[in-house]
Amino acid sequence: MEKEIEKENGVFKVAVPVGTALLAFHLIAVMNDWYRSIPLIDAIFHFGATVVFGLGVYWLILRFPGHLDLSKNLFVTLLAGASLAALGAVLWEFGEYIYDAVALALNTGAMPVQLSIADTMKDLMFNILGGLAVAIFARVHYHRRRK
Repeated sequence: MEKEIEKENGVFKVAVPVGTALLAFHLIAVMNDWYRSIPLIDAIFHFGATVVFGLGVYWLILRFPGHLDLSKNLFVTLLAGASLAALGAVLWEFGEYIYDAVALALNTGAMPVQLSIADTMKDLMFNILGGLAVAIFARVHYHRRRK
């Protein structure tokens, strides 16, 4: 996987298939109610989804240089990674809320995806950790590329 990332569009070629697999896994997990029966799956999914989202953002940064300079300092890179992760996480949680509200309004009988406020906060924490992991990866990868 690291050799793919080294190529021009490598990050994109890794992020798209992994992201598609994660989305398919999420749909299967929701349909089979795995998030309730195996709580660890939710944490792994949110961390992984944010890593994929972060890789996509990192690809955009590499593809269109000049908008966010990863060489300036570690704090800016970590702040950008955490901020973008938080944005993606909040948008995902809004999507879960809308899914629950529509399912309830249409009386579909579907189980809610959001289990509780504590579950939502845990999801956001794992999303931010995923964003920080990608920010650290981006920082290390950028400096290795520059040498």
